[in-house]
Amino acid sequence: MKHDLVHVVDDDEAVRNTLSLLLHANGYRVRPWSSGEAMLANDFDSEPACVLIDLRAPTAADLDLLEAINRRGTMVATIILSEQADVRTAVAALQRGAANFIAMPAESELLLNGIRDVLGSLHNRQAAEARRRDAIAQLGKLSPRELEVLHGVASGKQNKVIALELGISPRTVEVYRANIMEKMNCRTLAGILRIAFIAGLLEDNVIAGAA
Repeated sequence: MKHDLVHVVDDDEAVRNTLSLLLHANGYRVRPWSSGEAMLANDFDSEPACVLIDLRAPTAADLDLLEAINRRGTMVATIILSEQADVRTAVAALQRGAANFIAMPAESELLLNGIRDVLGSLHNRQAAEARRRDAIAQLGKLSPRELEVLHGVASGKQNKVIALELGISPRTVEVYRANIMEKMNCRTLAGILRIAFIAGLLEDNVIAGAA
């Protein structure tokens, strides 16, 4: 989306300026960097952003730098621009965390489409993560026993099976289910299951963390 932030990493000032002008003209905010090291030395990952890295002939050191930038967090997605556009180089860059690899020189529209796609995926991923955090917070309202019952329900087990596994009566399972719906402010089983699956309830570490 427009007004997103794009970092431009290029040791050639003329190229940096050209890319910056193109991006500004298309509604992006731009932070230019003369090198990846300069970028790493600053706070660049405080908001979602695309990182354009111009590597004319990527070396092992360049790919290490790419990996270091991507390790800083999930707030950035990198696009490699390179004149060395062989498959081996592209695969190496993607394996180190690049979201896209664009052979240079490239048409402006190709570059802008690549940036839009990368930023769109980044925003979608962050929205999904926000939904997951909210769902886990919902699970945090439940007691350990209620989580066990919900885990059974989310696994598709009948009340009598859940009761047998937990050493309680089927009627008690029904009471727990009613409590779960009240605490999570859900009127339907489908709503509860949706929250459970978004939170990843079937993952053991989620149950432990919520409890």
